[in-house]
Amino acid sequence: MHGSIDWFDISPWEDNQRYFDQFPFPIRDRHPIFGNPGIFCPSPLIEEPYFPDSQLRRIRRIQNLAEYLQRANLVMEAPLILAPSRHKLLYSDPLKELWWGMDSAGSAMEGMAVIGFSLPAHDQYAVQAIYAAVRNFQHYDTGGIVKKAHLQFVDWCPSDDERRRLMERYCFVDWRRTGLDGQGFRPEVLRSLFAGPASSADA
Repeated sequence: MHGSIDWFDISPWEDNQRYFDQFPFPIRDRHPIFGNPGIFCPSPLIEEPYFPDSQLRRIRRIQNLAEYLQRANLVMEAPLILAPSRHKLLYSDPLKELWWGMDSAGSAMEGMAVIGFSLPAHDQYAVQAIYAAVRNFQHYDTGGIVKKAHLQFVDWCPSDDERRRLMERYCFVDWRRTGLDGQGFRPEVLRSLFAGPASSADA
């Protein structure tokens, strides 16, 4: 939902092409990605047909990422990634559609886990999404249609004081129905999460 290191917005390149087409002589395409389609093979992120006005239609996924990292100007032609800051709203248009429906996220999930998210105050957009998903997961009653397990937290907080600070930051969480693993993310945690949600909390 925050983008990817192999996603690029094709709109600036298309704008340049329309501008260059006005000249009576050819202008060499120097774009490091879209000027080298044989190397990077950019392909649409979403399949057609799709909504004509969808901003996601602007995004292309590339191949041969190692070649890009060796040659690209990482300032002028950076991947499409939303940085964890208050300023992400200024350039988030292509990815806004991925956030649609977040106000209902978590409502009908059987299990949910929050892994290593520090809930930074400078990234209020992500905080709002986490808040909505957690509140919906723990407090939306499906009338028995969906049997929900306890919410699971995985973070690095080995001491009681660090656990307390984490729980204070996540004050909107019902910790009576939440499991907290404070030993950090590791292979056995991943296996446990995919094996099925736990039924009890240890916080």
